[in-house]
Amino acid sequence: MTDSAAAADPSVCYRHPDRQSWVLCQRCGRTICPECQILAPVGVQCPECVREAGGSVRWQSTGSPLSSAAKRRSRPRWVQSLLRLMHPDSDAPVLTYGILGISVLLWLIGFFTDSLPFNWLAAAPVDGLEWQIWRYFTSVLTFPSRLDPSILSFLLSGVFFFLIAPSAERTFGRSRFLLVFVSGAVVGSAASVALGSVGFGFSGALFGLLAGFFIVQRSMGGVGTQLLIIIALNVMISVLFGGNLAMLFGGLIGGALAAFILGRFEYRARSKPATPVALIVAIWAVAIIVATVRIAVVPALG
Repeated sequence: MTDSAAAADPSVCYRHPDRQSWVLCQRCGRTICPECQILAPVGVQCPECVREAGGSVRWQSTGSPLSSAAKRRSRPRWVQSLLRLMHPDSDAPVLTYGILGISVLLWLIGFFTDSLPFNWLAAAPVDGLEWQIWRYFTSVLTFPSRLDPSILSFLLSGVFFFLIAPSAERTFGRSRFLLVFVSGAVVGSAASVALGSVGFGFSGALFGLLAGFFIVQRSMGGVGTQLLIIIALNVMISVLFGGNLAMLFGGLIGGALAAFILGRFEYRARSKPATPVALIVAIWAVAIIVATVRIAVVPALG
């Protein structure tokens, strides 16, 4: 592209026609790239305007694409890979891998610490634990560290989570995925505690994600028959292996409510971004209060 063509195209720098930019010089109005942008008392100016002004403005380029690229190349390869995974535009299921990795790590640590992570993080209907609110959020990461039939529950939950969660994260996006996931986990654990069972593992969160998937499909005009079949099969498997049904159905309710609220406010022009989050947090609070009352009040009445 020639200089005359660059001058005719307002989307490229007039000094570097191969660089696209939408920043204009405050004096002459020409487009300038980050390398040509010189900080002025008001806005930025191009080098020619600075020279015409007698150099009264100190040269301070706002950024150089070449230097940024060089910095990126100087980083270790594993750092570059990690940054690419964590980038908001990446579709890698980072949260899924992180949650699964933390859960496996805690499970392994439990073998050497007499199940310390499970004892401290699982949600249990035990008098004296009613104010340990963090358990409703951390129970999803814990499993009993024992070499008995409970290991099958850990393996099956991990496999199902690995199969379902990545697609859910890509469909919802990371922030909405996290809200639906936590909703299923918290409401599922609270329901389990309220009905007198220990809440732990992926089951509540997984069923919450499945319910969220179903809500999304219904909102897009789909029937969701396949999802209903998958949910029914998972319920049957849980019943056969002695799963926690209170946690399953609590997770279904929590995930469905979160997905419904997010979809309800998604396209409302006047709604504030914090509104759906506040409503979802309110659901968590109600579920935790119910479970807390169950632990604190019911035994006292008995």
